[in-house]
Amino acid sequence: MVHSGSRGLGTQVLEEHKAKYAYRGFVEDTEEAIQYLEKHDNAMNWARCNRSLIAHRFLSMLIGSEVQPECGDNETTSDGSTRVLDIFHNYLSKWTFIDENGEDIDLWLHRKGAAPSNCGPVVIPGSRGAFSYLVEPIAEEQIQQTSAASLAHGAGRRWTRLKAKKAGQRMNKENLKTTDLGSKVICEKTELLYEEMPEAYKNIQAVIDDLVNFNLVKVIAVLRPLITYKNRVRVYE
Repeated sequence: MVHSGSRGLGTQVLEEHKAKYAYRGFVEDTEEAIQYLEKHDNAMNWARCNRSLIAHRFLSMLIGSEVQPECGDNETTSDGSTRVLDIFHNYLSKWTFIDENGEDIDLWLHRKGAAPSNCGPVVIPGSRGAFSYLVEPIAEEQIQQTSAASLAHGAGRRWTRLKAKKAGQRMNKENLKTTDLGSKVICEKTELLYEEMPEAYKNIQAVIDDLVNFNLVKVIAVLRPLITYKNRVRVYE
């Protein structure tokens, strides 16, 4: 499972917009809106390619030979592996809402830290020290309308990064490289090791229980982490 985005490209699109237009929105189908959505879509495509590259670099290490990543329509790589899910959780899309008169109304939906529930199964990750969940969204129309076709995209932070960093500085750094589940953490950037410690995140089981109790999803599988790889600060030959 790979969790990566556009590596700053989406932020760059936003900052360019703010510098020129502040927080003003666009009228749909104007030249400004069309250009913005083109940049938005480019950032999404770049994020998808980043995830593909990361996944296949790991596959290359596992099988001992180079695997060529695929980020287009062909989802099967040179070693026969197949991407089964690719989910965005910060993006714009059109969604048809039903208004109080029962009429359809097409609006732009911004999912910010929310996964779509109208695109098939979704992985909802916990922290690096917790399980993650493969879920199937409930496709009933009323449920989709009530939830704006969206789900929690993860456990969510309980502590700010600053608070987690301060807490981590009081801990033995080596102890943070093995989780309570016995999984290993590879992260040579100390600040990041602290900021993303399991204690900094909410209880993923409580999040999943809420989604199930509100009849938004059913759980298909529970995923146990073995290795969490964040970064290396130096290159190994």
